[in-house]
Amino acid sequence: MNNKTREITMIGVLVALMAATAPFSIPLGGVGITMQTLFVFLAGILLDYKKAFQAMVIYIILGVMGLPIFMNGGSGLATLIGHTGGFIIAFPFAAALTSIVKDIKILNNTYIDLFVKMFVINLLLYMIGGAYFMYVTKWTLSATVLTFIVFIPGDIIKIIAAIYVATYIRKEFTYEHS
Repeated sequence: MNNKTREITMIGVLVALMAATAPFSIPLGGVGITMQTLFVFLAGILLDYKKAFQAMVIYIILGVMGLPIFMNGGSGLATLIGHTGGFIIAFPFAAALTSIVKDIKILNNTYIDLFVKMFVINLLLYMIGGAYFMYVTKWTLSATVLTFIVFIPGDIIKIIAAIYVATYIRKEFTYEHS
C-alpha cells in the first residue's frame, strides 16, 4: 500500500471510528463522555497535521450534512451551534496541534512527553469548548469549570489509550513507514 492510499485509509478509519462511537455517551452535566477525543488524538499522532485536520473536518461535515454521528446521535448545524459545538469546532485544531507537537522533544521520556503535550491540548479543548458552552448556556465560569472537572479522569485514560494504540500501529499505518 503506498503512502497516499495509507493516509486516505487512515483518515477514513479514524472518521469512521469517531462517527461510530460518538453517539454512545455517558451523560454528565449538560455534556457527555464520548470517545471523540481518543480519535482526535489518534489522528494527531498517526497523521501529519494537514491530514489530521482534514480527518476532523470530514467528520464535522458529515455530521452537519445530517449523519447522526455527533454525541448522542446528534447531527446537523443545530448540533454544531448548540452547547457542545465549541468542542466539535476545536477538534480539527486539536488534532493538527497534536500532530505538530508530537515530535518536539521537551522531556526525556517519550511517553510522558507525549502525555503532557496531549493533556495540555486537551485543556485547550476544554477552554475553547467551555468558553462556547458558557456563551450558549449563560453559565458562570465557576459552574462550567466544576462541570468539566469530572471529565479529566476519563480524558487522561483516553490520552493514555491513544498513546498505547499509536505505539503499536504507528509504524505500520502512518506516513513514517517506508
